[in-house]
Amino acid sequence: MLGRKTVGPTLPPELERIVFELAARAATPTQVYFLLFVAARVKIWVEPYLYRVLYIAKPIAVPQQHRHPFPIARIMPHQRRNRHGFTPVPLEVLRRLVETHHFAACKTVEHAFFDNVFRLEGSDIISEFFSLCPNIVSLSLPGSPLAFLGETFPASDNLHHLSANLLTLLPLKKQRINFKHPIFRNLTHLEVLGDTIPFVPTPPYQNIYRIPRLTHIAFQSSVLANMLSAQITKMAQLECIVVLHLDDRTHKIASDLETDERFVIVEQASNTVDLWIDAVTHPSGYWGRAEAFIAAKRAGKIDRRIHDLRAFINSLIETVGNIYHSSVTNPDFEKLKHPNEDFYN
Repeated sequence: MLGRKTVGPTLPPELERIVFELAARAATPTQVYFLLFVAARVKIWVEPYLYRVLYIAKPIAVPQQHRHPFPIARIMPHQRRNRHGFTPVPLEVLRRLVETHHFAACKTVEHAFFDNVFRLEGSDIISEFFSLCPNIVSLSLPGSPLAFLGETFPASDNLHHLSANLLTLLPLKKQRINFKHPIFRNLTHLEVLGDTIPFVPTPPYQNIYRIPRLTHIAFQSSVLANMLSAQITKMAQLECIVVLHLDDRTHKIASDLETDERFVIVEQASNTVDLWIDAVTHPSGYWGRAEAFIAAKRAGKIDRRIHDLRAFINSLIETVGNIYHSSVTNPDFEKLKHPNEDFYN
């Protein structure tokens, strides 16, 4: 009896795999990295989740002792990590793997962020990477230069979220953005970064209504939102119109937007990386908060004339604080003199 080993309860392999995959999907790559050491079978199950969210940065010098096929899950002294625990993947590493077709986890990539990658460094590699990763749902190209993507950019049935400065992402045709480009084919969420070009006489965004499946649109600047207000408020398929930042040059919002219940001012932080990672890894990202705010307005819980989400939340906090402050600093002393008076009457 003393020599017998006690064996705890065991899960069927199928259920065990579901548990670890759920944990990996909810974790950051850094956290997934530690799951690889649980067991050999667990490593097989969760390793693809290391590459579900890729944050690709400019080429950086990687010391030989720290070389790794994809150092996204390792926090090294020479690497910069943001508050979400994501480490940037050097573009040179991505280029080498794509060119040799050694990126075995390409089908597991769902979200890709190219941080300030310039045309000469990565324009070709992005198209090749995109063609090898057919399951990308969200793509962000905030630092792309002029004519970054050509007309032959591979289309994808799964790309639904795009964040980019469209004026520098695509070549203009007759001073207009070509919204029939394959990258827009199945978009539902579009985050328009940047401002506009003042010297272009014809609005480059004039044909934005040509994006067939667009339901959510966000503008980094209120200037561009005001400029396009007449067009976007007429797009019946839109469910959510968001402004992420009120520009200092104009605090006024166009009347078309002011009267549209789909319009929300979210006022997010200026860190593009953190904003994007919030949106793709948390259901409570700014899209989710904007949708909940619009639903509350339609349900009559919030005045439909209110659009500034942060100001509304701050006013609620202030109201609750005032109520609490009043209850503490201005008590009913008559009640305190006779606390049980109501009981006897």
